[in-house]
Amino acid sequence: VWLDFTNPETMNFWKEQLQQFHNEIQFDALWLDMNEPYNFRSLKDMNCDMNDTLMNIPYTPGYDPLSSSTICMYAKHTLGSHFDLHTLYSFYESKATVDALRSIHKQKRPFVVSRSTAAGQGRYTSHWNGDITSEWSSMRNTITNMLTFNIIGMPLIGADICGFMRNTTVDLCLRWHQLGAFYSFSRNHNDYDTIDQDPVAMGPKVTAAAKKSLEYRYALLPYLYTLFYKAHLYGRTVVRPLFYEFTNDTKLYKMNEQFMWGSAVMFNPALYEGRDTVSTYFPKGQWFSNFNKEYFGPITVTIKTEIDVPNINFRAGYIVPMQ
Repeated sequence: VWLDFTNPETMNFWKEQLQQFHNEIQFDALWLDMNEPYNFRSLKDMNCDMNDTLMNIPYTPGYDPLSSSTICMYAKHTLGSHFDLHTLYSFYESKATVDALRSIHKQKRPFVVSRSTAAGQGRYTSHWNGDITSEWSSMRNTITNMLTFNIIGMPLIGADICGFMRNTTVDLCLRWHQLGAFYSFSRNHNDYDTIDQDPVAMGPKVTAAAKKSLEYRYALLPYLYTLFYKAHLYGRTVVRPLFYEFTNDTKLYKMNEQFMWGSAVMFNPALYEGRDTVSTYFPKGQWFSNFNKEYFGPITVTIKTEIDVPNINFRAGYIVPMQ
């Protein structure tokens, strides 16, 4: 059964269910998963009428029918067919969830993370990338994903640190923690049939690297919180590509392995297996790298990547509050 969150009566039902759940378990936040909505049943099992106009459109992108892994396109919502509302399903669910939490937690701001998201949903939920593989290429791609979501109005975004599917490795998990500690939404999470990949389970090297990276994250929380407040007020990005700050530098237009928090902090993580250096581009201005080096951009520098300390660079001329 899939709820029709465009129906006002469903919203009341949802609020009642969450209130009942909260009476049993005093939860602080909610995680909305499989809410594309995703369906494990086949089209045959669902008895979808493949002769229906909405099931048999003239052009189908990809190889599978639109109803694959979801519900029949002609399924009825209060506001229309699933064909018209599929992309917005998570939006209406997230709004109903946040409204319910505001009623349940009258003195707390709701926190909701959602796998599926739509345009405008950033005002209600955060987002994580879903089920990615434990591979170096997947780790690199999370930066592009994080920057894209910030640009489209969803600043609280992250991926499963160390990957979700397949077994990770010590080196990959170590470097992923040095990157993931600076996702705007930072979390280690993995599939049930993979090895344990929390830092302690991965051994002392990963534990030390994760500890130091997370300590820096916590130290920078006042700055990060300020960025989120400005995003709330003005719709700005929290994590941003370098070309946002240096719009006339054409070298930055395709750069997707460095990123910034706001205007003042730049990260250049180690992203490739077996490499202990990273080629880093410092745009115009004065920069302080890893608390021990000073560079004047524009300049490209090869920087050694330590296994126990993440790469963090501060831009001169800005106040970065820390704790």
